[in-house]
Amino acid sequence: MVSELERMPDREFREWIAYFGLEPMPDPAWDAGQICATIANSQRAKGQPPFRAQDFMRLPDRGAQSESEMRANLERITG
Repeated sequence: MVSELERMPDREFREWIAYFGLEPMPDPAWDAGQICATIANSQRAKGQPPFRAQDFMRLPDRGAQSESEMRANLERITG
């Protein structure tokens, strides 16, 4: 990849940067969260609130979960 960047003309490189500004690369964590939420929602009980992608993602601002939060999340997932 480095050699490709070294051979890439400056103009093309700037075009790629502009393109990624408009269409950023998808976040793999978000994609994985969406897949997990879809699977979990296909198995959830009636009346149970739907899962969101964020429910399955590690978010840096969340901090560590307490034991009671972990138990509540496990009960929510397993019904």
